[in-house]
Amino acid sequence: MPAELNPTNPEPTSQTPTGRPSRLFAVDALRGLIIVLMALDHANYFIAQKHPSSEIWDGGFPVYHDILTFLTRFVTHFAAPGFFLLMGVGMFLFARSRSERGWSRWAVIRHFLVRGLLLMALQVLVVNRAWELSLQGWGVTIYVGVLFALGAAMFIASILVWLKPPYLLALTLILFVGTELLHPGLGMWNSVSHGPVSVIHLYPGGNNTLWSFYPLWPWMELVVFGILLGNWL
Repeated sequence: MPAELNPTNPEPTSQTPTGRPSRLFAVDALRGLIIVLMALDHANYFIAQKHPSSEIWDGGFPVYHDILTFLTRFVTHFAAPGFFLLMGVGMFLFARSRSERGWSRWAVIRHFLVRGLLLMALQVLVVNRAWELSLQGWGVTIYVGVLFALGAAMFIASILVWLKPPYLLALTLILFVGTELLHPGLGMWNSVSHGPVSVIHLYPGGNNTLWSFYPLWPWMELVVFGILLGNWL
């Protein structure tokens, strides 16, 4: 029987099992496949140098000179969305597992809050500093990359893992439709302002002061949908 949650106790209780927690092979295998796709994408960009560099709002349309280059980029498009989706799945499975072991809700939320902050700190303090070593130069003051977006999404989603599936589905649809409605139309191509609020929250782009490849809310919908999927596993 799962241990009953005690909201006043932030630590695991004595009912915590001592056995090794079970894992879902399908989730781990999919995560491994996504890592392979990420490695392929990075190799295509940094080594083969056939990855288009203009994949931002109002950037130029990508041009592929052969079918292999197109197909390589096509399959690697699933890497980043897969990480956000599986993070949501993993958050739900972790919360369920730790609840059964006697963790309180606050203990689970605190775990996600700390990990989210650590991911954002790694982006700012480690990854961004590493980009400054680039031989091509690096002129961006603040860069919002994938680790920052994952950390921010985990920070916010820490309180969402407890929602019932209908609410998670509704929130996913709200985020999906809302970000599409707020996104600039094609008539504003190459004429929108890359202000800090827009590039952090809505669409990628920026300037030398602030650059974002992973705006929060369009990616947040995948995390919420991942939490919903976790309910069905």
